[in-house]
Amino acid sequence: MIPFEEALGTILAEAHRRGGEEIPPDRALGRTLADAVRSPADHPGLDTSAMDGFAIDTGGHPQPVGTEFAVLGRVAAGDAVSSAPGGGGAWEVATGAPVPAGRDSVVPMEQVEVDWSPSGSAERIRLRSPLDPGANIRWAGEDFRAGDPVLEEGRRLGPVALLTLAALGVPSVAVVAAPRVAVLCTGEELLSASSEDREPGRIHDANGPFLRSVLPLAGAEVSVVRTLPDQVEPFTDAVQAACEDGVQLILSTGAVSVGRHDFVPEALDRLGADFLFHGVAIRPGKPVLAARLPGGELLLGLPGNPVSAMVAFRFLGLPFLRALLGRGEERSWRLPLAGSVRKRSGLRYFQRARLVQAQGGNVEVEILRHQQASRIRPLLEAEVWVVLPEEVEELDAGAMVDIYGLLGTPGDRIG
Repeated sequence: MIPFEEALGTILAEAHRRGGEEIPPDRALGRTLADAVRSPADHPGLDTSAMDGFAIDTGGHPQPVGTEFAVLGRVAAGDAVSSAPGGGGAWEVATGAPVPAGRDSVVPMEQVEVDWSPSGSAERIRLRSPLDPGANIRWAGEDFRAGDPVLEEGRRLGPVALLTLAALGVPSVAVVAAPRVAVLCTGEELLSASSEDREPGRIHDANGPFLRSVLPLAGAEVSVVRTLPDQVEPFTDAVQAACEDGVQLILSTGAVSVGRHDFVPEALDRLGADFLFHGVAIRPGKPVLAARLPGGELLLGLPGNPVSAMVAFRFLGLPFLRALLGRGEERSWRLPLAGSVRKRSGLRYFQRARLVQAQGGNVEVEILRHQQASRIRPLLEAEVWVVLPEEVEELDAGAMVDIYGLLGTPGDRIG
């Protein structure tokens, strides 16, 4: 059994960033940028009105209530700049319309009195509120200038990033090739959710559905999800088939401890794998193993218990995928404990917890009851993982601890 930091360093040493490909943004949801994106043009591209109203020239001076302006015309969003000539007077403008040349402010419609012509067009306005120079205009380039950095290399592209790329008219982005991952769930006792088998001792597989759902969120492509019996030959056949399919990572669940049916180490020996570690000083998830297969693929053997498997994947498998994608090291947040806690020395604990508001409005982290790996219910209440270091046995209320999101760092951009 090795310390967690040693196990993590060993895993990351096996990760080599994938190559890239160029794709349109509408296919890039969840992908990771291989190169930084810079703005191809100013945004906004020209001075535009921030609201419906009238564009006027203040001459750089505040305009008092009662100031009058003749209305010379109207400009709508999408009109060409040439249709917004200069000269004196006010121009009626719609939200997003180009501001006519020589105008430096827009007064909102509700802040003016309007004299309307019989045909329904504005002829003259009077200010009902003072107006300052520069009011209510979106200036060209105030958001981005051409060449400005927009999205950094290693950024995961979520809806907010895709909105930004669309607004800037970016036609394509370079993204890291998605890692391919195979999931092999072992156990004679496992049932699918659709199974009608109710034989005593059988259990429904939770690890397969969990990993199938979480891997795409981590930027990976699921090659295959299989349920296998507790036998060496079917397992070695499935591993070889996954390697032939071009995977970079194989996640197995179960059969990694030291019981009679824990055959995965024997299977890996037959495959000629190099063991990187077997057993890590963590709770839950201690039996986790890692091995390098002859073709360079990594096999991460997760425990069969769903909570233990989740912890091992979250803190060893997920960092490996981040490294393949070039996303950089994940950073924790630090918050004070809402109450005291005791633990066994020598193990790093990953505890399910939630955020609470203390007196005075400060945020604290509360470790949930029922931390047994057999208990799934607390996962539904949990918002974060609290990490309790190996060397401590007791922490008082108010002690600062590292916290991580259940499947991503708190504040880790989803956009």
